[in-house]
Amino acid sequence: MPRARTFRPACEQLEPRLALSADLTAVAVSIGGEVTWIHDSEAKIAVAPGQELAIVGALIDVTDDLVSTGGMLQMEGYLRSGDGAGGLGEFDYTQGRFSPGLTVDEAAIDEVHAGLSGGWTIDPLHNRLSIALVHYVGDEVATTDRFFLQLQTFMPDFGIVNATHDNGHREFKVGQKVDIRFELTNSGDGALPWYVEGDVYHESDLTTPIWVGTFVSADESKGKLVNDNDLDSFSKHWRPDREGTYIIKLYADPEHEWLEGSEDNNVFTFSITVSAK
Repeated sequence: MPRARTFRPACEQLEPRLALSADLTAVAVSIGGEVTWIHDSEAKIAVAPGQELAIVGALIDVTDDLVSTGGMLQMEGYLRSGDGAGGLGEFDYTQGRFSPGLTVDEAAIDEVHAGLSGGWTIDPLHNRLSIALVHYVGDEVATTDRFFLQLQTFMPDFGIVNATHDNGHREFKVGQKVDIRFELTNSGDGALPWYVEGDVYHESDLTTPIWVGTFVSADESKGKLVNDNDLDSFSKHWRPDREGTYIIKLYADPEHEWLEGSEDNNVFTFSITVSAK
């Protein structure tokens, strides 16, 4: 059986010492007793403070070379907590959870293997679970794979409730700067940064934006779109270059950085008409 180690946990080892492969391809996650299979490392999962989190199963892919080498495989898991000041924090290696040891031959069987023994009660600062798959053979110990889960312990619900456009004139004309302003809400929980993207389309092509602006703020719920991205071809402020009707779409949390209570209120659409000079 795998033996207790006094050196760094596998999650801290930067490079495996064996070039043979065993991959952790999916884990069964139990949150409050409800089990979901996760196939993508770095997936984000919502888990409320006070809920029980456990890894109750795993799928492992073992190469023929590793089967020839033999040895044992074991998973170990650790939670990371933020520092309370916005920092990512550190993993708590005193609260590790471990799977039963498997011979490499057993791990190579195409079946669901046991998960980690025991679970954790989640607190608001927990933000990441790291699971390492460790290979033991003789005196060699190597991490063959790592599987990460991002933990979201709050549930925001962003929405755009109002949007206006202003250029200091009664009507919009070609070449005049147009300011696009809006108001955001978060009817869920979690004090999170605001991030909004706005895409502007001319009526002649509703698939390719002619201008894109963004708004990012740590605490302001009202804002104005600008483009400060030096890597694209858009100007900092939008100035329509031809007459016609423009469709403006505003997206709250456009990159889906956060899981939300509802995604149905994240888009706000309106239009303006621009006349010739």
